[in-house]
Amino acid sequence: MWYAKTSTGGVFISYRRQDSQGFAGRLADDLTDQLGDEQIFRDDEIPEGEDFTEILGSALDTCRALIVVIGRDWLDTRDAAGERRLNQPDDWVRLEIEAALARDVWVLPVLVSGAAMPRPDELPPSLVALTNVQAFNLSDRRWDYDIERLMALLTNRIPALTAASSKKSAKSVNGERSSEIESTPLGTVIARVQEYLATAAGDNASKPRWGLTLFLSVIRRAVVLGIAALVAYFVLENYAPPAVRNFVYGFLGFVADLVRSVF
Repeated sequence: MWYAKTSTGGVFISYRRQDSQGFAGRLADDLTDQLGDEQIFRDDEIPEGEDFTEILGSALDTCRALIVVIGRDWLDTRDAAGERRLNQPDDWVRLEIEAALARDVWVLPVLVSGAAMPRPDELPPSLVALTNVQAFNLSDRRWDYDIERLMALLTNRIPALTAASSKKSAKSVNGERSSEIESTPLGTVIARVQEYLATAAGDNASKPRWGLTLFLSVIRRAVVLGIAALVAYFVLENYAPPAVRNFVYGFLGFVADLVRSVF
């Protein structure tokens, strides 16, 4: 389990199920892909039959960052009696934030679904410090780009996460970066530009750099396909038996005729 394996680094994702469960799950999956599952905790990992208070407490004691996912209903979610959950001392979202603030853990509000940051007068006194932190906007329309920005922010703030990230395959905004392309001059240029976008974008979500990133990703994929096609052609022409070569060319001709007939 995460709380048992992690002693340094580590990101705890706090959220309300009624408010942003889908966003929190997607965020956890993407951060896990880049940092590893031992560095990310979300309460859906608690096994059946385990004491969730113990597991949550252990995770909060070892995490280095608390991401508070805030949707449109985060502030005003209520219980069956109509009482606002955030006003209740035993509300787990409140307890998670209070524990992180007490330990001087880095707390980052992440706004989703067009949510706005709560005002100080809307929060319990123990959570007012949350409003002093500049919130991070995570948009569904530019999700991959925002995840890259968030990763840069996390690894810059918490060096321990950089080491964890380096153990994973480097990822571009829209997929895994090909080692063949990285070894080419074009791949080097693309990688440098993508690194610049990840580090220079900052928190200004209004900059349209995500479009350029997508464009570079398309170019990268096109180059990969081109190299693969050249390698396949070279092998067929120089090493494949004539029967295999004729079969492949015949099949490609059939596909080409089929495409022409459809379009």
